[in-house]
Amino acid sequence: MLRSFTAAGVLLYSIVAFDPPTVISQTQSLPPALRRAAGNPDQDSYRQVQIQRTLEGQRISEMRRMEQTARADTSGLSNDRFEISEKDRRRFAQMMEPSPDVKAEYKDFLKQPRTGIFRIFPASECDEWRVVRVDGHCQDHVPGGSSNTFRPGSSTPDIHYINGSFFADGFFSLLIMTELGSMPIESVGLHTQGVEFLNSFEPKVTHRGASDQVKEMVSGIQAGGRTYSNNVDANLGTTYALRIVAYRNENNLESRIDPEKDPNIKELEGFWLIRQDKRYDVLIAFRVVREDANGSLTIVWKELARKKSPLINFTRNEKMSDIR
Repeated sequence: MLRSFTAAGVLLYSIVAFDPPTVISQTQSLPPALRRAAGNPDQDSYRQVQIQRTLEGQRISEMRRMEQTARADTSGLSNDRFEISEKDRRRFAQMMEPSPDVKAEYKDFLKQPRTGIFRIFPASECDEWRVVRVDGHCQDHVPGGSSNTFRPGSSTPDIHYINGSFFADGFFSLLIMTELGSMPIESVGLHTQGVEFLNSFEPKVTHRGASDQVKEMVSGIQAGGRTYSNNVDANLGTTYALRIVAYRNENNLESRIDPEKDPNIKELEGFWLIRQDKRYDVLIAFRVVREDANGSLTIVWKELARKKSPLINFTRNEKMSDIR
């Protein structure tokens, strides 16, 4: 949910709760140094690591804030704040809607089960902490429009569009991508080169093992002449494959956690939030089919495989933590 207010003549929106049915999701911003392209391969490798760390910090902070807000008594909000108007909600939804000509072009494809289409915007400095600017050059900005999910019914994002790259990233999740080139998405199947590796990839089922695999994906692994990692360049007319392993956890949080006292509260709140999420192990193919002048990309996708995701639980004496 958004609430809006005016400060120093600037119209702002403050994200005060997580509302899955709307287009609002996580907010993300990057320091200026990370929004600039790297000058050489070494700098680029360092930049990718820093972006990963920035994403992780922003996500954990946002999850903590969402949980705190959900627990708080909202009656104490000041009178100069009010819920975003239905008009603005419709405007944001319209901006996120793919163009009619693209939907018409892929009409038959989208009639197939487990397919979809969405629009994604570049991460912007218009999203800062929990305040979203919509004035000036930010008036056409869509809050939360730089991320999306491929898992049906999920309320947490799988993919983020930042500085010309896709980053696959999620709490307690292992995500791996590779580029398939210019092949039509209709031609991609489980036996497509590149997809076969992702389909046969065995995710570890221990916390340490899964954590090691997540770390590997930051820099990427090589197999069959391809690179598999959690980040790829975003290019028009390019098709990609993505494996999402959203691990499950069934620890009894109510009995083992006191959110008011536990020093690990930021991580623990993540486990509260994924209880409301749809946790699957899915294999996705997606393709960038349009790029607009405002920097947004239109993506069509299809699900190639789905199964129950692995379960990672913690013993009573183990500290519960993310695998990143």
